[in-house]
Amino acid sequence: MRRNRVSMILTRAVSFPIAHAFFCLALCSLCASRTVGALQAPAATANPAPTPPHSQDLASTQSSTGAPARTSTAPQPLAAPPQSQPETPAPTEPQICSRPVSIAPPPTQGAVPAGKLSIDPTQIDLKVFDDETASLSVVNLASTPVQRLRFSTLELFDGKTGQHISAYDWDTILETPLGTNQRMDCHLVLNLSNHAGAYTGTLRIDADNGYNATAPLTIRIRGPYFPVWRDLPLICLTLVFGLGWGLSMGLDYWFTVRWPLLEEVVVLKQVQEAFGTFLANVATWETNNQITLINTDIAVAYDKSDLDTLLLNPGGKTVADLQQSVERFATSSALNDEFYTALQIASAKIPKASLSAVATQLDNVNRNQPISAYRVALLAVLKPPVAAVAPAAVAPAAGPAFQPGTNLSKATAANLHQRAVLMDHLKTLVLALVVWLTAYTVYYAPNPSFGTAVDYIALFLWSLGLTATGSQIVNSVKKP
Repeated sequence: MRRNRVSMILTRAVSFPIAHAFFCLALCSLCASRTVGALQAPAATANPAPTPPHSQDLASTQSSTGAPARTSTAPQPLAAPPQSQPETPAPTEPQICSRPVSIAPPPTQGAVPAGKLSIDPTQIDLKVFDDETASLSVVNLASTPVQRLRFSTLELFDGKTGQHISAYDWDTILETPLGTNQRMDCHLVLNLSNHAGAYTGTLRIDADNGYNATAPLTIRIRGPYFPVWRDLPLICLTLVFGLGWGLSMGLDYWFTVRWPLLEEVVVLKQVQEAFGTFLANVATWETNNQITLINTDIAVAYDKSDLDTLLLNPGGKTVADLQQSVERFATSSALNDEFYTALQIASAKIPKASLSAVATQLDNVNRNQPISAYRVALLAVLKPPVAAVAPAAVAPAAGPAFQPGTNLSKATAANLHQRAVLMDHLKTLVLALVVWLTAYTVYYAPNPSFGTAVDYIALFLWSLGLTATGSQIVNSVKKP
């Protein structure tokens, strides 16, 4: 019993959605068939010619049946008995106008002439990104009612881009006639373009009572425009902004960070090569003269080892760190040049018997001093008499004793580095958001026709000039 009850519940749970789906499918099929039937209506009812003013046939047809007059001019069959006809026949076109509403009659002093059709607003400005439907009110001030309205425009042109929108022509039969001193609200789905621009022209309304009205029409479109993807202009704005700003940030980073690093690395590479050359020359000199210069060999070998280690990963250093390294190793390389020059002088001027003693004294000269003082000390060793010259021993300057710093944080060095990188990325993200909002408020929001090629080029140049390097590039271009 319990199993049967569960089966019944499951059957209802499954069958109800299936039945609901079939019902929706049938309803959609019915609506589609009605729409296709309306689209397949005779061409004579699509855009009929305007009816002459005060048409007796239209008035007699409307007064007898109380329904809209048929637009076909072909002979009609005999009407069926009144009881077999529906009260309101279905119109041949979709209704785009609401039911008329009575308004106060116009002044009789001649401010509004009799028999005039008016439009409100008098100037139609359609912003497609806000609404694709042009809404207006038609007021009948004539003494005869209006049964049919025809909305039409010629081609609309954009003077800045040269693009155009095709002509619009729509004829509709009013479900309820627009009587004298009555207003009717209409909503028109006008023709549009995929290109951005401000398209201007004139909207004309012709009534079947012989009167018409016109209103200036402007359609503002942001492009590229596609009805199924209205946010495409905003996406294009973001892409162009990202391209320009990203290029600007990349160039600025290269010329303000990477380029100075590269310059320092080039200097360090040259010093590294000089170290190698010096060690090779000293080794050759020691071999030729059977003399060992232990102090200089050790000092230069350690400097070269430190420099080799630094150049394995120079990108992990800051410009300030590399500048300090350049100062240190360049000074050491200059001391090497001074020392090797002194060796060459000693080899040429000192007798072989005294060369070993002089070379040892040169090797014992303290290297922890300025280049000029080191040269003076070397020259003091080379002056005669050689034996009377004592080695110039310069004691190193006494510095403060090393004291370990206090650990103010329990975080490790890796954690601190990770936090610094995270904050740097967060700063970049906030900066990008602020700059994007600026581009949106300056270029996109106040311009309903944003999206032309000129707009995107201006946005790209603006975003490119946001950094110092990008600004220099933009300003360096000679303006026409």
